[in-house]
Amino acid sequence: MKKIIGTVLVLLGIGTGALVWKMHTDMPKAQEQLAAAAFLSEPAVLLENEGRLVVCSGTLEMTAPAVDGELNVTLPSPKAERLTERYENAGTAGKPKYEWRKVYSGALGSRKLVGEARLGTFVLAPELLETLPTPAFCQEFDGEELARAGLEMYSKLLGNERYLSRSKGNVRGALRFSYRISNLGGRQVTVKAIQKDGVLHPAPDQAPCVLEGILSREEVLKDSEESGAMGLATGAVIAALLLAAGVVTFCRG
Repeated sequence: MKKIIGTVLVLLGIGTGALVWKMHTDMPKAQEQLAAAAFLSEPAVLLENEGRLVVCSGTLEMTAPAVDGELNVTLPSPKAERLTERYENAGTAGKPKYEWRKVYSGALGSRKLVGEARLGTFVLAPELLETLPTPAFCQEFDGEELARAGLEMYSKLLGNERYLSRSKGNVRGALRFSYRISNLGGRQVTVKAIQKDGVLHPAPDQAPCVLEGILSREEVLKDSEESGAMGLATGAVIAALLLAAGVVTFCRG
């Protein structure tokens, strides 16, 4: 069994290493593309930039909040992530051990939710909104909306999570929901994206596409270079650890 696990870890390490090498070879091209982008003084649609990589700064205006249509819950953010958990037996039939476990699929599983937003005269594509970070848990909900949806809110003694549920207490099979949200709505950002028909779409090889703050051309290029270097270093460390763990596990088998 250990030899099988070791082999799997080694293969994962090799795969991760291959991805790191691809990132390394793609970085100069991505940096060249960014240097050749149209850096706009204002976030305004210009016909000569159609289909081009543009970089623009301004206030990210939320024009419609993210809505969880399955639960009828409105989130105060242009992007949110629903985290679903089910109370189920993680032990055995003879020795049951109930706990809350993540649900990643199904009708009410965890998923991304996006609303609508603008940057100047640009509209942000849903795919671009999906790239926004969601660092904070949503802690404020519309009480009347929750009542109409048959949901109740509660929280842990410790922690920032606010849970919504249709069940009271820890009931077998019960579902509970929490939401992580983006805090960039109404804040100043710099966006690297492809302009198409007045809409900003994610730019390949330019992640992260949305940066916090108003950044100059030099700052955008520097951030891109540093982010790429950090990604390479992190990937290389993960690949090395997987390979080392795989070899050790295989030899102990």
